[in-house]
Amino acid sequence: MKKLTICFFLFLSIEGFAQERKAYSDIVLDEIILDTQKTPEGTSDTHFSFVWWLTYEYWASVLSRDPNLSEAMLESTLEVLDDYMILAIVQADISIFGAFNYYPKDVIDGYLKAGYQVGEKIEYISPIDDPSVEMEAILASMAPLLRAAMGEMGANLHFYIYEDSNGSGQRILDPYESGRLSVELSNTDEQDLVVDFISPINSLFVPRLCPNGEEAHISWNYCPWSGERL
Repeated sequence: MKKLTICFFLFLSIEGFAQERKAYSDIVLDEIILDTQKTPEGTSDTHFSFVWWLTYEYWASVLSRDPNLSEAMLESTLEVLDDYMILAIVQADISIFGAFNYYPKDVIDGYLKAGYQVGEKIEYISPIDDPSVEMEAILASMAPLLRAAMGEMGANLHFYIYEDSNGSGQRILDPYESGRLSVELSNTDEQDLVVDFISPINSLFVPRLCPNGEEAHISWNYCPWSGERL
């Protein structure tokens, strides 16, 4: 995780979040993609890694815009997706000629670790091998669309499905609440590569405005330009 200055910490919220949430159809896809796609620190001229945290909210935003989906099909699809979290991962070594040598899924499987932190507690989670038949069918239909949108990189996009419930009906990591999802990878040089997704996710909320008209990030308690409480 990148170090932050003490001054910046003054503007971060450590409290619960009660800001207005966007309707799924109002979530800006480019913004949620920006919030949920990351490359690890340590990615270099000789290696590329990419992790996409495919949240339920992303799917809901995309599907709610699909004019070909009936209301019944939309509800049924989202009901299935509600039980799962998906990570999509690409890794490749880059040759001196700029060619990408992509990692097969079984290589990534060997060192992938994902964990979530809420408060002081960190829990590691493992992808599941037996999602529901409905979930497998949905991913089978969605994956080609995601891959096609990303070209050659998309053809080498590997998906990992996780349960998104802690057993008591609560989400493992709620993107509307304070927490962190950490994804740990490695490369052929055994270099540790870590991606941290910090929640709440800004793109899910109706933006608040600072006195100067600039949008305030959801995690801020104070406007960094004026110092006024938001």
